[in-house]
Amino acid sequence: MIIMTMRKLDLKITGFFLLFLIISIFFSSNVISVTEYPMLQTAFFGTAIINGRQAPMNAVVSAEIDSKVFARSAIRELGWYSSRDCSAPFAIGGNSSNRNKDISFFIQIPGYQNIKASQIEKWVSGTCKSLNLTFTGAEVLIPATNITYNLTQTNQTTNQT
Repeated sequence: MIIMTMRKLDLKITGFFLLFLIISIFFSSNVISVTEYPMLQTAFFGTAIINGRQAPMNAVVSAEIDSKVFARSAIRELGWYSSRDCSAPFAIGGNSSNRNKDISFFIQIPGYQNIKASQIEKWVSGTCKSLNLTFTGAEVLIPATNITYNLTQTNQTTNQT
């Protein structure tokens, strides 16, 4: 009888242990599993035209996937957002969750709001291809309300010295 009670107790302990183990594995599997892994970037090269004009120097081209910026680069040669070939392309990093998602391109001229490109491309790992971007839209100034100057204080400080 004591042996039988001990066996029942062992079975209960073993059962609780197995139940705990199964529950632990179930809840920790989300933490342990890898759902995204890094991949080779996709890259583009080409021209940038804003409302029929070459994009100016220092305008910034950005690439977004799902409204999240994945790449950004300033224009260093009038009308070109990258090199003229795959030697120094506009590279867009990502991971496995970006595969075949749409890439939207934007340009921002210093002091102006973003303008979206007409072209949309798919994110494909390890590619580099020509893509001429055309940005058409209103060139809207960024309001200067966030910039404040305290000229009075500056003048007072200057006059005191």
